Amino acid sequence: MRFASKIGLSLSLVQAILSFWAALVTNGGLIKEIFFASIYLPLIPLRSIGLPVTDGYSGWGWAGPSLLGYVLVILFWVGVWFLAGYGIESILKQ
Repeated sequence: MRFASKIGLSLSLVQAILSFWAALVTNGGLIKEIFFASIYLPLIPLRSIGLPVTDGYSGWGWAGPSLLGYVLVILFWVGVWFLAGYGIESILKQ
């Protein structure tokens, strides 16, 4: 496994752990806002072009992501962290 892949997987694991912890936090605050933003910000452009990434409209707030939405969010963040891993690897090689 390449060094960049290890960095990308490590960063993805850190984000997954922090997201799970943020979901368990019962009081509000900045950590929950960051957690919700990490889910919904990648979905907003996809929803605007017509992809069914949310379950519809909710009367109580934001609609939850659909299965496609969750898959696309996971792919988005894994891709971001793998690109970050390749960037870190190229900086360290110089």
